[in-house]
Amino acid sequence: MESGGRHDNYESNAIRQVLGVKGPINDVWQYDAYGQVGITRFQDVESNFLGSQQITRALEVVTGPNGQPACTAALNGLDPACVPWNVWQPNGVNAAQLNYLRIPATWTSNVKEYVTDASVTGDLGKYGAKLPSAASGLNVAVGTEYRSEEFNFEPDYVYVNGLNAGGAPSRPIAGLFHVFEGFTELRLPLMDEKPGAYRLSLDAGYRYSSYTLGFNTNTYKIGLEWAPIQALRFRGGYNRAVRAPNLDELYAPPAVGAGGVADPCWGQFSKGQTPVLSQAQCVATGVPANKYGTLVTNSAAQINTQTAGNPTLTPEIADTYTY
Repeated sequence: MESGGRHDNYESNAIRQVLGVKGPINDVWQYDAYGQVGITRFQDVESNFLGSQQITRALEVVTGPNGQPACTAALNGLDPACVPWNVWQPNGVNAAQLNYLRIPATWTSNVKEYVTDASVTGDLGKYGAKLPSAASGLNVAVGTEYRSEEFNFEPDYVYVNGLNAGGAPSRPIAGLFHVFEGFTELRLPLMDEKPGAYRLSLDAGYRYSSYTLGFNTNTYKIGLEWAPIQALRFRGGYNRAVRAPNLDELYAPPAVGAGGVADPCWGQFSKGQTPVLSQAQCVATGVPANKYGTLVTNSAAQINTQTAGNPTLTPEIADTYTY
């Protein structure tokens, strides 16, 4: 249309600072600790979007006192700046009309992360903690971690009230959570430089996480590494993995969009169109058998969607086996 394409100008700024210390405690133990701050600011400035109120008022036109088209909103004082919009004249939109119809909009999101971590590692073989069949001893690591994640979404007046044509209201959102964790890992050599076992070792680990979102998680692993000869190595292991919801999944603001979706059951035989899926496949998705081959194709391939975060999400759990 005469207003040109819609534009989104995205700007992202991020800063990350880390300060840490590490060193030996004695000939067995080492310490490692750090603190981290991360801040990301993301902004979207929209242009060439038309306002829904402006469209409505610019189309409510009557003949003015001078015999020329005039906005009802301008005549009754509701919107003196209103300019009539003649949608029936090709290429008839002038600069004054565009200046009235266009409304800028912007939103800003801020994400902040704070992390502190401290751990100690030790070679307990120096205390005699090793197997007779191994050349080296038990290695362990023990530590704790704290994380704070914070999210803020700040829309302007246009976004808050859904004044952009085709949009919906987007409310300000703020959310955060804290995580307190404790963890340990160990590596135990079982055999070294033996016939059929150049290296054989056991690895294990455990992490406990407590979220202020109202749940706790346990993750753990165990693995075995075997090298029958120096040039050949085998590894296998089991992991209990946990994925906690992130800030976007928890607190993303409600948004109405037009997703680019194509239904594989679309298609009308009468117009020479054949659905991508078979009748049996479409019936399995809920399409009545007598409607197969009659569904109208959406030429724009756009479907109205509404997405939002969910603060009641819980972690996803998986068991993985690797070899």
